[in-house]
Amino acid sequence: PVHGGQFFMAEDNWHHIEGTYPSTGLFRAFFYHNFKKPLAGKEFSGSLIVLDKANKEAATIPLASSRDGKTLEARIPQQLTTLP
Repeated sequence: PVHGGQFFMAEDNWHHIEGTYPSTGLFRAFFYHNFKKPLAGKEFSGSLIVLDKANKEAATIPLASSRDGKTLEARIPQQLTTLP
């Protein structure tokens, strides 16, 4: 990971996604091509799925482009920020 998050391979086996939780209630996703070259988040769309303690879906939160367009972000409601 480049930003201290979790690094994932995308389904196309070419792109990479890094999910971060930089502060309480803020999820941020970074995108890269195969050689870790950053890609603009504004080119992507997605949702953050929050799971409860039983590993069941508690909420789906749309990701939105950050102000600078480099990442996608989601604000997680306070009642969902307690980790299991």
